[in-house]
Amino acid sequence: MPCYRTTELTVDLGAITSTASLDAALKALGYSVHREGDVVHFGTRLNGGVINSDGTVTLRGNATTALSAPIIKRAYSLELVKAAGKRFGWGTKITKTGKIRYEKAWGR
Repeated sequence: MPCYRTTELTVDLGAITSTASLDAALKALGYSVHREGDVVHFGTRLNGGVINSDGTVTLRGNATTALSAPIIKRAYSLELVKAAGKRFGWGTKITKTGKIRYEKAWGR
């Protein structure tokens, strides 16, 4: 595919339960984030997208854009897990196999 052509893909993230976690996930992936009401615009120089209030994501960019959907879903899930652990004083750690492990320092 020539570099001047773009692809567009729509993905459903489901109900967005935490806008702060979504913003953190997108920023961790290197996207800049801009909100307009319930709509989130995010992007880099080559790729970007829009997340609507119903959880649908429209990704636009080069041929690698299709690879972004599962990466965004995983990053959002990770931020939700981190936020849940933080509420109870737990830290999170990603293992070598990609699993999330909760940790808490006892006696502190």
